[in-house]
Amino acid sequence: MVQSNPWYALLHPVGSLVMTWIMTVCAWRIITNKPSEWRGGLY
Repeated sequence: MVQSNPWYALLHPVGSLVMTWIMTVCAWRIITNKPSEWRGGLY
């Protein structure tokens, strides 16, 4: 039996939502041709 921290099971949905939000924002920026700024440069 694998023993792991029970917090992993509780925080997994939160992490999934955050990752889904990041992917959605990235896809939206690509679709709308909005550049991303990083260290003063636009990409």
